[in-house]
Amino acid sequence: MDKRKLLSEMIHEIISPYAADELEKAEIKLSLYPAWKRYLIVMDSIFACSFRDPYADRIQGGVAVPQAERVLELKEEHPEYQRVLRNITKIEEGLATLTYQEIEFVGMYWWEVGQRGDHRQLVADDLGWGRGTVGRWRKKCLRKMMPFLEDVDAILIRA
Repeated sequence: MDKRKLLSEMIHEIISPYAADELEKAEIKLSLYPAWKRYLIVMDSIFACSFRDPYADRIQGGVAVPQAERVLELKEEHPEYQRVLRNITKIEEGLATLTYQEIEFVGMYWWEVGQRGDHRQLVADDLGWGRGTVGRWRKKCLRKMMPFLEDVDAILIRA
């Protein structure tokens, strides 16, 4: 690697606007993305099933509300659903700023390999890169996504 480029990266790391703990929190948020997607799918199916009662459309007076409209109202009123939806939207906005290769790296680093063993080494082996290259790509992708990850709520489901 070119010495100037390495020096430039080191200086950028020193003057980075994000502290190490902020990057750690951002990584946790990013790693929760697949779980949030699964949670949303489960909630969608629960909401859809909750109105499959054959007697649900029978009302005493008033106007019957279509099932799709009732499901939409339920989603809009459910605070956990809205929280997870906001998180997913913010992360997807951040992903839209990355190149195709960076998105593939994010998927492999935070979603596919998991946190087993020496995480960086596993990703480096899969990609045929060195650990240092994986570390630089990790920081590069996090820096690009940080403005979006700052707005993400780290809590998956309220206890």
